Amino acid sequence: MSGSSDVSRSLWLAQNPSKRWGELFFLFYTPFWLTLSLGIIVPYKLYETFTELEYLLAALVSAVPAFLIPMLVIGKANLWIIIFSYVGNYFLTHYFFQVLGASYTFPAWKMNNVPHSTFFMAHVCFLFYHVASNITLRRLRHSISDLPDSLRWCFEAAWILAFSYFIAYLETVSIVNFPYYEFVDRNAMYRVGCLFYALYFIVSFPMFFRMDEKSSDKWDLSRVAVDALAASMLVERWLFRPIWGVKDKPAREIPFALYGIGNDTGPAKSNPKTQPKYTTNLHGDDSVKLTTKVMAKWTTDLMEKIALQITAPAKVVPNSRAVLSSKANKALKNVEMISAWLLAVID
Repeated sequence: MSGSSDVSRSLWLAQNPSKRWGELFFLFYTPFWLTLSLGIIVPYKLYETFTELEYLLAALVSAVPAFLIPMLVIGKANLWIIIFSYVGNYFLTHYFFQVLGASYTFPAWKMNNVPHSTFFMAHVCFLFYHVASNITLRRLRHSISDLPDSLRWCFEAAWILAFSYFIAYLETVSIVNFPYYEFVDRNAMYRVGCLFYALYFIVSFPMFFRMDEKSSDKWDLSRVAVDALAASMLVERWLFRPIWGVKDKPAREIPFALYGIGNDTGPAKSNPKTQPKYTTNLHGDDSVKLTTKVMAKWTTDLMEKIALQITAPAKVVPNSRAVLSSKANKALKNVEMISAWLLAVID
């Protein structure tokens, strides 16, 4: 019985003992900080009496144990998440400020106009998200291990896309009762903003998973730091940088600006005298269709960029598919087929 139990656990948990310990610790620690923030502070509105100091202390109480205790056993996961979440908070949070009209209105000491407390809360949140991703992705890999490589790749990519959006949406909904993180257009945040927040995790989930996953491939701290920085730059360079070119546009106009996708009339221009700045004529099903179209188009574009980046020789004509290897080309065709199917379903 013990042998079968060990096999069962291995389907979910890492084989590496220190990595397995870390994943279990972060999972069991999560209810503590969730209960403190979403079970006590927010429901009982304790934040109404908080000053800058109380907000910082609440964040420290949540984050410090998750940092100090694992340091006695492992430090790699914390280092990776510290770097990745810091870059996201310090640099990429301003996308939400400028595009979605988000703002923190509670009293806080800030760095680059981002409250210090959000840096600490992001750390424990990201630890939980990435551990959950590790466990589910590992279980998925065991379940589809007998499938052909191309199918396994498609299943894993689909799961990462879906789980990334789920986590982004879940976080947005979970803080809906906290009134001091505001959006000009909250519906746009739910539909479109969550999609772009998910870009963090589409990159970070598979990269974080690789760390010490193979017992024969031990990572040192320098490799962990370089990998986390690489993930941060991939998010900023490949995914967020195109958005900066349309940073003055409302959230629901972003799909049009990036890909030229939309209905015949296009988004209505806001009239500041008659309606809020961040509104268009897109509502209900129209906004959902646009978001789905953007996801399909964006996925195709991204997969092509990845395939070209990996397989291209020193000199290559941009967007040329002739340089793709057979496996990359096959994977790209699979993604395009899925994207075409999505567009056909929603039209």
